[in-house]
Amino acid sequence: MRYIAITYNYLTLGKALVYAKNVWGCENTQIIFLPTVSDLNTDSFKELDIIKVGLPKIFHHYGFISDIRQSISLAKNIVSLIDKLIENHFDDDFTFIVFKDSEIRNCCVINSLKKKYRNSHIILMEEGMALYSLPRTTSISVKSIIRSSLMLLCGVPKYFIENHPMGCNPAINRIICSNPDALKKRGVSKNAVLEKEIDVFSRENCDYLLKNLFKINFKEHIFDYVFLTQPIYPRSKVADAEYDKFLKELFSVLTKNGSVLIKRHPRDKWDYSSYKNENVEISENNVSHIPFECIMGVYGRPQMLTLFSSAAFNSLSNKKSIFLYKLLPGSLRAQIDEQLIKNSNSVICESFSELSTLLKV
Repeated sequence: MRYIAITYNYLTLGKALVYAKNVWGCENTQIIFLPTVSDLNTDSFKELDIIKVGLPKIFHHYGFISDIRQSISLAKNIVSLIDKLIENHFDDDFTFIVFKDSEIRNCCVINSLKKKYRNSHIILMEEGMALYSLPRTTSISVKSIIRSSLMLLCGVPKYFIENHPMGCNPAINRIICSNPDALKKRGVSKNAVLEKEIDVFSRENCDYLLKNLFKINFKEHIFDYVFLTQPIYPRSKVADAEYDKFLKELFSVLTKNGSVLIKRHPRDKWDYSSYKNENVEISENNVSHIPFECIMGVYGRPQMLTLFSSAAFNSLSNKKSIFLYKLLPGSLRAQIDEQLIKNSNSVICESFSELSTLLKV
C-alpha cells in the first residue's frame, strides 16, 4: 500500500477506484470513505476493500464552534485509522489523495497528515468545477478578527482562515485536473505540480464502476436533453416561486425540441413530479446518487443543461453543455471563471430566447 485516497461521495470514490485500477495499482491503494456528504450503504465496500470512517458524535451539530470541533475531531479519527493501516510500514513513502483543500474539514485533515507523516506526498484530485473558482474577497471586521483568533487558538490551519481558493494549499504536492492550463493561469500553490487527468469516464471505466461499485444493470433509454439539478436550497437566495417559474420555462423550451431527463442531485430535495409528462422523465431514486458521467452512455449522451453542475463542465456529449445560472439570479454561490466554462465545450446562457436558439444549433 502506497496510496491512501480519502473520499466522501460516489464521484470521488469512482475516481479513486479508476486510478487504483489503471494507475496506482489496486494492491498499492487503500480507499477510505468519509460519510460527510452522504452515507453510502453498499456491499461493494467490503468487496472493494473500502474502509468507512465513523464520524465524530458531534458531527451533525451546526454552528461556528461545532464546525471547528467536527473538523479537528475528524482529522484525529483519520490519522488514528491511518496509523493502524501503516503501522508496519511507517518509514515508507506514502501518497495521500484528497479532493478538496480549502474547506475547514479538509484543511484540518491535510494539516494533520502533513504534520504526522512528514515524508508523505499529498495529491489534490479534481472533483469538479469548484477547483477553478476565483479568489474570494472578504471584508475585515471586528467579528471576523474574533472568529479568526478563535480558530487559530483551536488549532484550525492558518491557510483556511486566509480564505484561499482551491489548489493553493502549500501542503499540496500535485494536482490532478482536467484543465491544467486554466488552473495554472488562475494560480496554484508554488509547491504543486499540475498533471492532466486520465479519461476517468471512458466506457470501459464506467462499465467497471457500474458493475463493481454501483451493481446496477441499465436498460438503454435515449434522451435528447438532460437537466442536471443542484441542491440550491437552503443556501441560495432563490425563492420557491422563482425556481418553479424557471423550471416551467425551461421544460417548455426543451420539450419543443425533444425529450428531457431530469437527473436529480442526491442532495436535491425539490419535488419535480409536477413537471413530468410524456416528454419529461425523472431519474429513478436508485440512480440519483450515481454521477451522471458514469451513466451518460446509457441515455444516449444527451446534451447537458444545468445551473452549475460539474458534470456539465466535464462534458462527454457531442453537443455543448449549457449553463443556466444567469437565468436564475442568486442560484450561484461561488464566483466562477466564465472564460473557463466557455473554453470547455460549454455555453453560458443569458436568456430563454437564447436557449431556444442554442438548442437548434
